[in-house]
Amino acid sequence: MSDLHFLNPWWLLGVTACLLLGAFGRRRRVEHSPWNQVLDARLAAALIRDRAVRRRFGVVELLWLLLALGMLALAGPSWNRQVPDELAQQAAIIVVLGNGNSMYSGDVAPNRNRAVKAKVQALRRLMPQASFSVIAYAGSAHLVVPLTRDASFFDLYLTPLEPDIMPTVTLPRSGLGQALELARQTAGSTPLPANVIIMTDSLSSAERADLLAFHQTFAALEVLVVGSGAGGPPRFAPAGLADADSAVPLDDFAALKDQGLNVTGLSTDDQDLAWLGQHIRGTQVQAQNADAQWHWQDAGYWLALAMLPFALLLHRRLRVLALPLMLLAGVHAPDARADWNDLWWTPDQQGQRALEDGDYPRAARKFVDPYRQGRAYYLAEDYPQAAAAFGRTNTAQGRFYLGNSLARQQHYQAALKAYRQALDMDPGLAQASANAKAVEAVLEALAKRPGERQRAEPGDNEVGSIRIDLTPRHHPEEETAPPVSSMGEAELDQWMVNVKTSPKDMLKALFLLQTQEPAQ
Repeated sequence: MSDLHFLNPWWLLGVTACLLLGAFGRRRRVEHSPWNQVLDARLAAALIRDRAVRRRFGVVELLWLLLALGMLALAGPSWNRQVPDELAQQAAIIVVLGNGNSMYSGDVAPNRNRAVKAKVQALRRLMPQASFSVIAYAGSAHLVVPLTRDASFFDLYLTPLEPDIMPTVTLPRSGLGQALELARQTAGSTPLPANVIIMTDSLSSAERADLLAFHQTFAALEVLVVGSGAGGPPRFAPAGLADADSAVPLDDFAALKDQGLNVTGLSTDDQDLAWLGQHIRGTQVQAQNADAQWHWQDAGYWLALAMLPFALLLHRRLRVLALPLMLLAGVHAPDARADWNDLWWTPDQQGQRALEDGDYPRAARKFVDPYRQGRAYYLAEDYPQAAAAFGRTNTAQGRFYLGNSLARQQHYQAALKAYRQALDMDPGLAQASANAKAVEAVLEALAKRPGERQRAEPGDNEVGSIRIDLTPRHHPEEETAPPVSSMGEAELDQWMVNVKTSPKDMLKALFLLQTQEPAQ
């Protein structure tokens, strides 16, 4: 609600006028009561005031109040942008996981490490449209999983992430400080709103200083404290593991919270997930509200609910007028196509409901926003209309789908131009780059066949011998999946046989190699 403002602020003058006139009318009615002519002034003041209290709001006051609420609704209160649903839930969640030997402690079942990994998986299921990354640290920090929405790739490397694979090194900078620097680089590599979530059971003085310094320049930071102040014996730890102090410095984490950081503890239920989801959603809304490409959502229609109780209070006194007003409303229908939903829902809201019901043509007719209208036409496979709608947008996503709509009609030259416009607006739009290359390949193939080259020009869709797949498997802002995720099951098994190692051994060798690189 910090972004609350009014889209049509001039209507607020009407609100002020209604309230002032209502107050003035009430005062005037009391002062000019006929009882003042027959009663002593002091007695009249007491009696008339008592009567005014008993009838604090009369018909006139309620009418002025209803008018004020109506004008407040017309002023257009707004605090959120009207972002398409397929974009509204997009986010980058960077999990920074403390992975020292103390994470084997069994004070949290089955142990801290496995409980945290289960919590990360639960958060990922709770936010399926978000991209997740994992960074692990102990004495050193390492990127375990880059930003991805690929569940199989994510599980492949999160599951074997155990404390015993972390290198035993001592570096000048704290492991958490190194991890936060990796998190900053990861957040800077994506246009998505990013949250950094630290899940740890330890906090040294150096780590505390690095954490506070990071928070000064990166506000979307949450800390999830794992374990209890008493600690516990290790569970599922390998034999010969060095002993570690498993007591959690709860007072130090409480001090961080007092300094303004978002800190909570790992819970056995979903309270911590709800807490994290609330903060992540706040980051999303803040980023969306700062993006001027989306229109502000007019929430004035909700004030109709606030008007209902006052209208019911007027019902007994105005019921004689109610029937003529209803008949008048029924006779006067300036738009014969208007329906009951027009009284309560904006066209874009009606379009969204139709889109969710799978009625894409109706959704396209209802939408006013060109991007949403284009998406509805695109899903309805009405590509000429989709291209016309996307042509009215001026965003990278709009130009991307304009290219798709044109390519679906085999207007390859125009499609290539649209993809290049999308890349000019957002050079990191991987799907636009891939589709541009696909269209260029089609045009190069047609150039070698002069008889069909003319048929590839815009305005002609008779080229049937060459097809390209332009169906976006994910939203264009999504990160490209790593090569492993594109392998089939048999290929992946064969690849694992060839490297003769497990993902856990691979991570252990990679982490050790990374710690040696600075010394070379």
